[in-house]
Amino acid sequence: MHFKQKMNVAVVSLLTVGVSAIMTPSWAAIPDFSSNDWFKTGDVTIPALNQLILTTGTDSTVLIDDLESFLNLTPGTLDSISGLQTTFGSATRYNAKAGDSISFDWDFLKNGDDFGFFKINDQIQVLSSSSSTFSRFFDSDQSFYIGVVDVNDSIGSSQLRVTRKQQSIPVPEPTSILSILAVGGYGVFLCRRSRKKA
Repeated sequence: MHFKQKMNVAVVSLLTVGVSAIMTPSWAAIPDFSSNDWFKTGDVTIPALNQLILTTGTDSTVLIDDLESFLNLTPGTLDSISGLQTTFGSATRYNAKAGDSISFDWDFLKNGDDFGFFKINDQIQVLSSSSSTFSRFFDSDQSFYIGVVDVNDSIGSSQLRVTRKQQSIPVPEPTSILSILAVGGYGVFLCRRSRKKA
């Protein structure tokens, strides 16, 4: 093997090692529920850093018009979802960034026709069971909401309890993709160059 060929192989090897180091997965940083990055309205309490409780039927809840404004919804949207008259509610919002991920368990202690929901941008997911797990990886900047609504009355309390799980979705650094492309392109260049000289 000629000296130049040896040098080329050495350079490619070093670049590969560098990429391997950069490719080590990192975790997207989602702040705990006590952070100011979680905006809240109504009766929203935080008994622990990884726990959140949204409640209806208390003096701290907000009128449905104010709740829909917070949720960036057209007035009457929550009425049309429930098929009944919504009255009060509580909610929280996190403005997720591309690369963020979140995973949590939730329990909904329902009273009457009250309902809980998640909202991502314009898509609303009404909770259809009393408990489950929710996980989401955000591949773009998106507004994420959690809420609970009083239906037909303002008495009787419903609670949506959310408990954050440990981060479970590895997110590669953005530089990883660029590094792979750079090494791949340089490798092709060296191969073509070697063939021309052969």
